[in-house]
Amino acid sequence: LVFYLKHTQWAGRGRTNRNVVGKPLFPNFMANSTGLFFTVFGVLTVLAAVAQINPIWTYGPYRPDIISSGSQPDWYVGFLEGSLRLMPPFETAVAGHTVMWNVLVPAVLLPGALFTVLYAYPFFERWVTGDHEEHHLCDRPRDKPVRTGLGVAAIVFYGVLLLAGGNDILAHTFQLSLNLLTWIFRISLVLAPLLAFVVAKR
Repeated sequence: LVFYLKHTQWAGRGRTNRNVVGKPLFPNFMANSTGLFFTVFGVLTVLAAVAQINPIWTYGPYRPDIISSGSQPDWYVGFLEGSLRLMPPFETAVAGHTVMWNVLVPAVLLPGALFTVLYAYPFFERWVTGDHEEHHLCDRPRDKPVRTGLGVAAIVFYGVLLLAGGNDILAHTFQLSLNLLTWIFRISLVLAPLLAFVVAKR
């Protein structure tokens, strides 16, 4: 894949979209890669020798009935938990069936829209700019302000949802009202990405 797509590199003297300027494969790059391999191998070997993973002889078997209410999701689904917590309780009756929008929108439509936008963005930008050339030189953020603003807005949107996924822990830790915190996150989910876009674009 790297051979087909080529390496990216920062713009500099002698660097174009058709070449790669850097250390030669042998011996420099090969020595670096070999050193990294043995370093990772050594760290994993030490971890395997001294670190315990799930010592059930200490904690006993898994029991779902004794889990605390403060348990949180893994980081990569924390934004989905946040979206579920922020969605207002809307539901609609259709042909005798209840459609729970407060589950459907944040748990199904939001991830679908998220990955659709991520997959479509490169093609959309190519269509908008009319630039169909191959590019292997990295752009500096200040040279592409709109793209930078969109990226920062997306990170802020994700960050608000991630924080909202732990709103109960935040409310307990900082002695805040859970309802107030939920409304702060709801408003921030709309306003914070827009503000981040404007600030980053400048």
